[in-house]
Amino acid sequence: MNFTFHKPEHRQQFEEKGYLLVDLLSPGEVADVLQFYNSMQHNHKTGYGFHVSLDNANPDFVRNINNRITAVMQDKMEQLFGNFRLFSGRFLVKEHNRLGLVTPHQDWSFTDESRSVSATVWIPLQDTAIQNGAIGLIEGSHLAYTGIRATPLPVFKVPFNDCSAKIFPYLKIIDMQAGQAMLMNNRLIHGSPPNLSPKPRISIGAEMIAQTAPLYHYYLHPTENTVMQYAIDDNFFYHYSNAKLLQLYQNNETPQGFELVGKLPYNPIQQPWEMVGQIIQSAYEHPF
Repeated sequence: MNFTFHKPEHRQQFEEKGYLLVDLLSPGEVADVLQFYNSMQHNHKTGYGFHVSLDNANPDFVRNINNRITAVMQDKMEQLFGNFRLFSGRFLVKEHNRLGLVTPHQDWSFTDESRSVSATVWIPLQDTAIQNGAIGLIEGSHLAYTGIRATPLPVFKVPFNDCSAKIFPYLKIIDMQAGQAMLMNNRLIHGSPPNLSPKPRISIGAEMIAQTAPLYHYYLHPTENTVMQYAIDDNFFYHYSNAKLLQLYQNNETPQGFELVGKLPYNPIQQPWEMVGQIIQSAYEHPF
């Protein structure tokens, strides 16, 4: 029950390394999306150099962006993949800020990963390198850390959470051209350095699962030591982002309007660097 790859070599790299880099949008399509971004009122911007359109308080604003971004990506993605669906389309923007570092992390769990793979599709709208906050990753880490990733962050902790700062120098920075797409397994450890360039690094992203895979959200209960598993639809992302879920958690509340299908135990035991480092350094012995 996975999305499919039209080229076997694409499937092999994605399965072995946890990511795939492909050419996707034309210069004209990139320019159109940038024009759309500049036409919007992004009143959700933060002061620390990174903001995501999902954090906007207006569900119609979030829905409009999702519809536009997934429509731009759909036809091009169909040339490379089959049996997939896109959701949670968004802008992810890094402004110039020396402190705007995104620490190594894994993305949310979006489905039952024992039965189906999910992935993020990330597309920069300008060339990216280490100077302006390119994506960095740990190749093969999707095979090492396979547990559920719940919200909200940073309350929910994965086993390597306490070692994130030590992992950062081992990220493999991936230079990309505007319009290229990176398909990343949601289990893959990744992050990004600050944007030290004078211009914002504007990118778009969406999530991808198999057409027939169920869509779930995993949320750490604020008063119980359990993770709540909800059956959701696309409407979930118009109302909930990590920032909104963190506020919900701090108010001792849970998401409403979605079916609770199960509860999972939460065991936030942290691995020491001696253990995490062995896994990380198996990909890269020396940090950059």
